[in-house]
Amino acid sequence: MTTLAHMPPPGGTALVEQPEHPIEYLSPAAQVSMADQWFEIASTEHFWVRRRFEVLRGLVGGWIGGGAGLAEIGCGHGLLQRQMEDAYGASVTGFDLNDFALKRNVSRRSRVCCYDIFQRDAALRGRFDVIFLFDVLEHIAEPKRVLDECSRVTGRNGGLVISVPGIRGFAWDADHKIFYDEARLKQLDHRWSLTRLFSLPAFIRSTALSKSMKQYCVVAVYRKA
Repeated sequence: MTTLAHMPPPGGTALVEQPEHPIEYLSPAAQVSMADQWFEIASTEHFWVRRRFEVLRGLVGGWIGGGAGLAEIGCGHGLLQRQMEDAYGASVTGFDLNDFALKRNVSRRSRVCCYDIFQRDAALRGRFDVIFLFDVLEHIAEPKRVLDECSRVTGRNGGLVISVPGIRGFAWDADHKIFYDEARLKQLDHRWSLTRLFSLPAFIRSTALSKSMKQYCVVAVYRKA
């Protein structure tokens, strides 16, 4: 079954045919802060989405193989899920509350779940090996609750990969609540030990780029302490 979604190209608006993806409703859908327009224009071919994944593969690709249990909190319309499927044949369970985004999820084989992580579903305890939090944590007023859940649903040697915006990117969105600089990321949570810290699009962290480039972000990779 297919559905028609609005995908505005430069200078106009077009209707594109898009496959429906089955959604598991573990929680009722709810309004979230991420603008729906992003889900209409971003794709796996977007230069920034491609670059981020290329770097991710080089740095944490070893975690992904071997049947690892992967999950993304705040999966949106499934760009990372689809990239993982295409590159590794790996499934990534996606969690989000945005029904608009979930109905446009582009993954092919991964689970897509409408789920409030604060619901703390008992069946998810220790279920995953690696959790991805891309462009999520800065929107959360109480990050400890999110990190509690990341710890609960990962196994003993679980991993956590977080992406947060730089200075300009943080200021660009009025919904951003907490700015994560290098010091805050290093002291994020006693249960998680930082193993890698790098920036995009360049590996070298740069205050100048952070201040001038909206797309600049910092990626932190953790293992359970």
